Amino acid sequence: MLSQLFRAPRPTPLLTARVASCEWQTEDTFLIARLFPDRCPIPVEPGEHARQVLKRLPSGLQYFFFHLNGTFTADFLESRELLLAGLRERGVVTLNAEITDISKSLLQKICLLTAGLHSTLASREGDPAELLIAKTNLNYAGKIEALLTSRQQRRIGFSPQSRLMDSVLSRVQEYPVLPRREIPADWWQEPQIVIERFISNSDERFYRIHVLRDRISITDAIVPGVVKKLAGGIKAKHHYFTYAQLDAATSPGTSPAISPVLLNVAGQTRLLQRHLHFDFAAIDAVVDDSANPYLIDVNITPWAGHTRFDHPMFEFLRSAFP
Repeated sequence: MLSQLFRAPRPTPLLTARVASCEWQTEDTFLIARLFPDRCPIPVEPGEHARQVLKRLPSGLQYFFFHLNGTFTADFLESRELLLAGLRERGVVTLNAEITDISKSLLQKICLLTAGLHSTLASREGDPAELLIAKTNLNYAGKIEALLTSRQQRRIGFSPQSRLMDSVLSRVQEYPVLPRREIPADWWQEPQIVIERFISNSDERFYRIHVLRDRISITDAIVPGVVKKLAGGIKAKHHYFTYAQLDAATSPGTSPAISPVLLNVAGQTRLLQRHLHFDFAAIDAVVDDSANPYLIDVNITPWAGHTRFDHPMFEFLRSAFP
């Protein structure tokens, strides 16, 4: 049951903590738990007032994460601005305070309208044979928000899955990939469905990027299958950069030690971070056979389930906190 799988953590008994997070539907296999096992988790529910969160802040706090496992979170807390003001007064650094929408439609619109970013957003007109992919607009297909009451759903701007979206997902195990000519007309009109160009490469290469402030970790994997997912047992290479290192690698007159593809993936991620305003996230990316990277998903409550506890990525990302 999802209600059992995604359970809110119990508040830590510590009176002091360097890192705290307001959390909804988080468990110990999430990346934030692996990075900061000694953090102070503050479980919250939709509609909870910011004053209640402020009362539960530990002393000695330096960093505060917004870690709400949903697609739209701007109205999750009552008087969110009061919480932000209280954190500023205490000199606390906030993370993911500005990003409140991780829908696929917004992601691709930002990519489309931002110079230097490649967008997968598809139009109804075009090559009839071009492969397109139909996705839900929501993070994790909206399965987490579906656990809420109707009143809570209305509060955060969540619409239950439409009959059309339900029928699309029930017919397939993965997102459907079809030529443009086979995309039903009503799919184009359904706001819960996002239709994108299907980007692939002959090597079946896939990238998972993790970002924490100015640290960027890129997992470079060969993942067979139409819809790419990083699962246990997938062989991958891991690359770690600070943004300062990327700046040095791309400065005039230098011969970069970083491959052009990784530089492109990192550069696209950095641009997206600047425009989508996240501090902590996992991003999925695919390149085409011309090595052009496309960012296809952003998750600000990333999972770390299959990653071993002593993985170097964890220590590298933690180094973003002096």
